[in-house]
Amino acid sequence: MLSVDGYVVWQRIHETSHSEVYAGARKADGLRVIFKLYRGRMAARAQREFELLERIHSDAVVRPVELRAHQDRHILIVERFAGYPLSRYANGRKLSPSEVISIALGITRSLAAVHDARVIHKDLKLGNVLIDPERKQICIIDFGISAEFGRAERSEPPQSAEGTVRYMAPEQTGRMSYGVDFRTDLYSLGVMLYELLTGQPPFWNADTLELIYAHITTQPRPVVQIDSAVPLTLSRIVVKLLQKDPELRYQTARGLAVDLEHCQKQLVATSSIDEDFVLGGEDASDRLRFPNKIYGRDHERAEIWAAFDRISRGGTELVLLAGPAGIGKSSLPSVLHGRLARTGGYLAQAKFDRDLRARPYAGFAAAFTTWTNQVLTGREERLV
Repeated sequence: MLSVDGYVVWQRIHETSHSEVYAGARKADGLRVIFKLYRGRMAARAQREFELLERIHSDAVVRPVELRAHQDRHILIVERFAGYPLSRYANGRKLSPSEVISIALGITRSLAAVHDARVIHKDLKLGNVLIDPERKQICIIDFGISAEFGRAERSEPPQSAEGTVRYMAPEQTGRMSYGVDFRTDLYSLGVMLYELLTGQPPFWNADTLELIYAHITTQPRPVVQIDSAVPLTLSRIVVKLLQKDPELRYQTARGLAVDLEHCQKQLVATSSIDEDFVLGGEDASDRLRFPNKIYGRDHERAEIWAAFDRISRGGTELVLLAGPAGIGKSSLPSVLHGRLARTGGYLAQAKFDRDLRARPYAGFAAAFTTWTNQVLTGREERLV
């Protein structure tokens, strides 16, 4: 059993690939806490999680107590919330629309506080949201892979992408041309609300790659088609959250909260929700965002698409992009991401870096390495 000076450790709760989690209390005042003991060389992750939690000021987000070194490992100590995961609370059953709205408001308001601190959670799911049914309170936990906005690099390829695939936004898979930002958390929230309202996730695919493709290319059945008792407007909110293009989703948690508050008030007052209610009326971002589009490259984009079409019919081609630094060569291949996701293809892409001129084949080696990693982590039948 874990031993920590100044604390009593009661039991081990669970473990993951990167940590062990224990429950206990502080001897000085009896404060109930959770110990997160990181495995291996995870000091940077432990430090990052502690620092990010210190920046967030909300009663609905787990509170950090301290970070300690423990032998050659690190322990993150946080206050214990008097509740249990939403996954256990829902337990695969459908909740009433009014209860889902209440839970969604709790999550959305706490998520707004997270985003106000410029933190992206990146792993929002039913298991990472605790609920205290008696006090009707919500708490978001597990910021182990969270990132500061502006430092959340575009996701790695799917085999090493961070997060839980079942709740993963398309841009987290590494197969889209979008980067990760606050709207990524809102997509994950959409998956959670879909599951709470229907008792099932929007996509059931057992295979990881098929599930990734579903997130990227497939529109789930609207909630109202699965359960006609769900108000149409609430179903429309979930549809908006699950848009593949982040620019078509809610842009802020606060904008979503306003719409949910409107739904809650109408449901209490009239037992129904206005079906013509315009969504996102107060969803204005306080951050400048530019559309994720490539401008002035229509000819080059058409050439790449034409090459892809020829390859799809059995051809073999090599595409090289040449030009001075800073003109967008690295961004141009991203126009293929959507088509590749729909067809299950691979994109082997690499740079010929000037600093590696002494290694003339370095670019080819990097491209083939990328392609090989994608193939080897795919389905076994594709290796035959």
